[in-house]
Amino acid sequence: MDLKKLNYLLAVAEELNFSKAARRLGVSQSMVSRAVKEIEDTVGEKLFFRDASSIALTPAGEAFIPRVDEALLTIEEGLKEMREASARCETQIDIGYLPSSYDTFVGDVINVFRQTFASTQLTPHPMDAGPMVEALRAGKINIAFIGHICAELEKEFDVFKLWRIPLVIVLGAQHPLAKKERLELSELAELPLISLDSENFPGRHALILQALRTAGVNPAEIRQVDGPLTALAHIAASDVFSLMPSEVESIATQHVRFIPLKDPGPSVDFYALVRRDEARKSVLTLLNECKRIVEAK
Repeated sequence: MDLKKLNYLLAVAEELNFSKAARRLGVSQSMVSRAVKEIEDTVGEKLFFRDASSIALTPAGEAFIPRVDEALLTIEEGLKEMREASARCETQIDIGYLPSSYDTFVGDVINVFRQTFASTQLTPHPMDAGPMVEALRAGKINIAFIGHICAELEKEFDVFKLWRIPLVIVLGAQHPLAKKERLELSELAELPLISLDSENFPGRHALILQALRTAGVNPAEIRQVDGPLTALAHIAASDVFSLMPSEVESIATQHVRFIPLKDPGPSVDFYALVRRDEARKSVLTLLNECKRIVEAK
């Protein structure tokens, strides 16, 4: 039923006078009368007794009107809560990010955005890429700052390419090759490879294998693990290697070394992902701020 007509009905029930109800509502008496008749036709009951000098509620009206009052109050409260939730949503942004990217990029974004947009609450959530994508799908975060992505994610989300990060060789600090300042991929041909699994880091393993094969390197063994910290622990404890973005060094320990390649080597693109239905001004402003910070680096 039309909420406006229900309000007309309630006014007539309170005033027990069509003219007074119309004046209170600021509309014509004919509009009020027509609304009441349409509601009576819809419910199939007469809600008012009418004669030349007065009106009164019928038994059906006495049963129905209190429910209308309750319903309108519930709807009014619901509309208020909806508007409040919408306002909170507009002034709160949840971002997911890879822990290794905080010192190189995300920390700068958070600091600048908080200074410039003090009324917007920005909440960061460190997580691996796979859980970050799931959180974005579920609406638990609004932006995912993620590393390399696969083609499926490009089809699912709006994708913003931010910058390109070189991959570097990671070895245990005690490995003989770790003493070198730079390395070629071909020097790693006999070593097992530690890589990140596709469930937690979509597309990363395929990217690394392609880079190695392009250089003619087929690792003696390949192990996949669930995150950079696990990979770094394996590297520190055994003679294995990995290719990782240079920014991962920010979370590494002294037991591993990050060694650049001699020649320009493979790299990963760093992206921000948002859902395709994202239209909030605050989120789009944050993405523009990201671009500005990247360009200034």
